Amino acid sequence: MNRLGIGIACAAFALFGVRAALADEKPARDASPLTVKLRPSKPVFDSGSPVTFTIVVTNTSKSAVSLSYNTTQRYDLEIRKGKWKGGEFVWRWSKGRVFGMMMMSGALSPGKSLTFTETWKPEPAASAGEYSAVATFLGVRGAASSPQSFRMK
Repeated sequence: MNRLGIGIACAAFALFGVRAALADEKPARDASPLTVKLRPSKPVFDSGSPVTFTIVVTNTSKSAVSLSYNTTQRYDLEIRKGKWKGGEFVWRWSKGRVFGMMMMSGALSPGKSLTFTETWKPEPAASAGEYSAVATFLGVRGAASSPQSFRMK
């Protein structure tokens, strides 16, 4: 492998390997001036049907918050079967995706929000039961939603 290939492999491990190693950890919840709210489009879904989520990131402080990104990825979404803590990993939005490596920054004004919509398309045979999801906003350290539950019937 040439030097470029080694560099890309190292960068990929740094971005994705560390996240995978922390997958069983509780979402990062440092004190953040942002609130991250995650809402499934409804509380109960038919087994195997798409599940749409809305992620709303709001600046609850009285001053602008600096946002900083290492890649073009802005958020992540993870789903587990059962309760969040101890639940079985099912899906992560970023898994298997490639993001452009570029430093980007911006600001979110007081009271302003960013909204993202994402859809999980489970396997047709997804088992019925309770699921939990957490959204993480990557523009500020520690900006993650509380676990949000939904059911598949």
